[in-house]
Amino acid sequence: MGVYLGYIFGILSAYFIFSDAKKFGLKSPFPFLIFIFSILLPQIVVPSYIVYRMIAKPKKTTFSQIDEPTHLCPKCGREVDVSLTECPDCHNHLTLSS
Repeated sequence: MGVYLGYIFGILSAYFIFSDAKKFGLKSPFPFLIFIFSILLPQIVVPSYIVYRMIAKPKKTTFSQIDEPTHLCPKCGREVDVSLTECPDCHNHLTLSS
């Protein structure tokens, strides 16, 4: 029973860390590698990632500090200035929405 709980904890923490790493701005393949290692070694990777998150600065730049209107990229979720036609992160073509 304890082994199954360990696997469930590993998978759930791996999913959380994977999604958080992508939101934090880590580029491929690092979120995927963190996902795999957190399934295999959750006792080491989860605390290590939490410490990393506490001391690291986000790599994404947001335009929310500037008083310019922004919208979110539908592909990666980054805040993008409305005057741009392409997302600077994922290079997704942005369409104007009314």
